[in-house]
Amino acid sequence: MSEETFEPLSANELAEIDARYKPFPPFAEWPQEIRELDLWAKARADLQGAVAQASEQDLENAQAIARRAAAFDTGAIEGLYSTNRGLTFTVAEQAALWEQKVDAQGPDARTLFEAQLRAFELVLDHVTHSVPKITQAWLRRIHEEITQPQDTYVVHTPVGSQEQPLPKGEYKKHPNHVRTSSGSVHAYAPVESTQAEMGRLVDELETPAFKEAHPVNQAAYAHYALVAIHPFADGNGRLARAAASVYTYREASIPLMVLDEQREPYLSTLAQADSGEIGPFVGFISRVTRETLELVKDNLETAKVPQPETLLTRFTELYDQEKTRLRRDEAARRFGDWLVQAVEKQVTELELPSGVEVGVQTFNQTNADPPKGFRNLDIDGVRSVRLNLASAPPAAASIPRRVDLFVPADPKDAGGVLLRGVQMSNERLVLAASDLDPQVTGLTQRKVANYVHRQLADGLSELLAKAESELGL
Repeated sequence: MSEETFEPLSANELAEIDARYKPFPPFAEWPQEIRELDLWAKARADLQGAVAQASEQDLENAQAIARRAAAFDTGAIEGLYSTNRGLTFTVAEQAALWEQKVDAQGPDARTLFEAQLRAFELVLDHVTHSVPKITQAWLRRIHEEITQPQDTYVVHTPVGSQEQPLPKGEYKKHPNHVRTSSGSVHAYAPVESTQAEMGRLVDELETPAFKEAHPVNQAAYAHYALVAIHPFADGNGRLARAAASVYTYREASIPLMVLDEQREPYLSTLAQADSGEIGPFVGFISRVTRETLELVKDNLETAKVPQPETLLTRFTELYDQEKTRLRRDEAARRFGDWLVQAVEKQVTELELPSGVEVGVQTFNQTNADPPKGFRNLDIDGVRSVRLNLASAPPAAASIPRRVDLFVPADPKDAGGVLLRGVQMSNERLVLAASDLDPQVTGLTQRKVANYVHRQLADGLSELLAKAESELGL
């Protein structure tokens, strides 16, 4: 219901309003019918199925989102700060800049939210680790946590409105009746009756009928009774939503999540319950708990698939790798052309005796199997360079020497090319990508020249041995 302040009342007027207080009913008189219970049961079963397939971390995250949403909006419902669906779930999911966005709602918004979140976490801890009985002392502890950031509240006394320290975890010391938007005054429990009414409530929560009831009815009853009593100076709505969460946590590990955007039907059905029509309020609690079950289940289903941002990042990586592969192949192609020139230069500079020949052949195709971690060049270019060494009769002999060129199979590999000698000398020479791109460095040219020199020397040594053999030497 919408609340307004009103002019100070006399002692007689307050006594008359106190007398209007309508005590919450015993649970035995609480309607047991729950609207659309079949939809609720289906949502519960669907969540159980999703939980069975979820990881522990995904389940914890999904439940935390619901808990944080409930904690943030419980303050917004009371007008402590503003929110909307986007902000609520930015906070709930701890999305980027959520702290700054909460701070923008007011200097105390974040501390209020954090206190409300701690209260919901205390409720969860109570359900999972403590004796499950709800006591007055425990309810006072929850109230103390929820209102921890609040220092004062406005009191309407016979002498006027006063700002006084807020008694945290202590029952009210002044009447807290409110005037509704219709102009009437809604009466809560008189100050002197509060202790007894709270004692009656915790006794009702321990009756067999209550313990055997559906969790929706348990949550609705506990919530309604606390709001009807209004035992504390401030924070009663926040307390009621947190305390009602005991029963939704026990059943499905979810809080009673009432969003700020649901404020109108929430307060409207509460007002109907005050008038004796309780069904709509129970139906509202059934609906919001079903929606929370569906939210947690939906988050679990979403957690099973990759994030679009992750997939798009992989696309970027894929394209980057392809660019790297093409750049690597092009650098290797240029290197192959340079290698042929370097080999031909060394051969040309040899002072070959009469009868000895050294020819150079290049191949753009090869049947050579790449070593592990390497592949053949994917673009047209030199893949092999062969040295044909021969001596003329009477010492006729011939020796081939081939050097194959390979590139790394993994584009993330820092290698540029692998030169592998074939035949008797299988010496390898691995060159880094930075040795070749954007051009073959001076040190690399020297390194390759020495490698070619060794291949020539090895081939000439074998050719000489064969020639000597032919001459019987």
